[in-house]
Amino acid sequence: MRVKVKKTAVCLSRQYKTMMTTKLPYHIPYAKTNPDNREEIHLLLYHLIDVGQVAHFLWQDVLTSSIRQRLAQM
Repeated sequence: MRVKVKKTAVCLSRQYKTMMTTKLPYHIPYAKTNPDNREEIHLLLYHLIDVGQVAHFLWQDVLTSSIRQRLAQM
């Protein structure tokens, strides 16, 4: 599966004309590109960290305790 994901990432990189300057596994999949500059990417790993931080903030500072309890029971 790892090889297949890497091949797919390479194909997508060619298709969207992004540059892959590194061979580290976590540098291959990306979540977003800048439409004005296809070489400017936001790595999937960093996107997942961003999403986790937003979820943590919402859980701690936005949701009420009753909503947190209901979500925790799902």
